[in-house]
Amino acid sequence: MSTDTILIDRLSLPCPIGLDCWGRARSQPVVISIYLYLVPGYLTRVGQSDNIDHTVDYSQLTKIVSGYVQEGEGFRSVGELIDGVATKGFEVGGESVDKVKVLIELPKMVQLAQGGVVVESVVGREGSGEKRRRVYVKDLVFGIVIGVNEAERKEKQRVVVNIEVDEIEEGVDYNALVRVIDQEISQTAYLTLEKLVGEVIKISCPHLQGSSLTVRAQKPSALSFAQSSGVEMTRRIRGDPL
Repeated sequence: MSTDTILIDRLSLPCPIGLDCWGRARSQPVVISIYLYLVPGYLTRVGQSDNIDHTVDYSQLTKIVSGYVQEGEGFRSVGELIDGVATKGFEVGGESVDKVKVLIELPKMVQLAQGGVVVESVVGREGSGEKRRRVYVKDLVFGIVIGVNEAERKEKQRVVVNIEVDEIEEGVDYNALVRVIDQEISQTAYLTLEKLVGEVIKISCPHLQGSSLTVRAQKPSALSFAQSSGVEMTRRIRGDPL
């Protein structure tokens, strides 16, 4: 099966969107990636003609998206920004665009997330009904007493946690959720990463509006000649046993 894609990778812009990690409504850095999934075979013509008029102008798309983000009055939510950027993608690409994927990176939205928050959404053409959104809270760093060895029971060690949510509805305050997780797990000692991951899932599920949740926890200091050891678990947000 042939696939044709035009993409803008990691366009960095200041953007007034929601609240930052300190709860302040002001511009924060936003990194936007846009993927225009085209009608299969659409780029064959320009591949043969080498004529820019036979393709989607990604320079024009960049200018239009940049103007939309920077010249507006701000965005109440990430979802509003994603919908607006996707609409611009359909407008620039016209009938050649089958669907648009938008990735929004928010490096300052969650205080403990060293990798920031990434929201990924795939939007189909109007009337197709296709819309999927996935949220990644990346590289949360916690100090936790964890391990079976005597030395590990004496002091906290660094554990890196990643959270991935298939969202159904927007509106989760991930900064508040991370504070709850931190408060709970930093006061508890664990023997295994499996127990820790299960607890993070148990704490998170009541706060989430989604279909599934994946949590990965890694211990960077566990193995001498490996970057880390880790455990990953995926559960339905409603119904799966922990």
